[in-house]
Amino acid sequence: MRTLKSEQYWKGCEFQYFLHYGGIVILRDIISTYPFEDSLKTIKGSLRSGWRCLHQAANRISELNDFELYNGSSNHQYPV
Repeated sequence: MRTLKSEQYWKGCEFQYFLHYGGIVILRDIISTYPFEDSLKTIKGSLRSGWRCLHQAANRISELNDFELYNGSSNHQYPV
């Protein structure tokens, strides 16, 4: 397989190999993902089933926001 810089000279079988096999590994390192994909993965993992996904996602997001508000606003000052 030739380098990515010489892609203009690739033959059809080289493009096919790149699209099916090599591109998966190579492009994972080159292309950066969008910032929302990580949070989307977290939200998708918190869903319990495929039924009413939007409703479940909204509930999980509001639960996370409530949890962060509760933990972030607790400025306990203990006596010394």
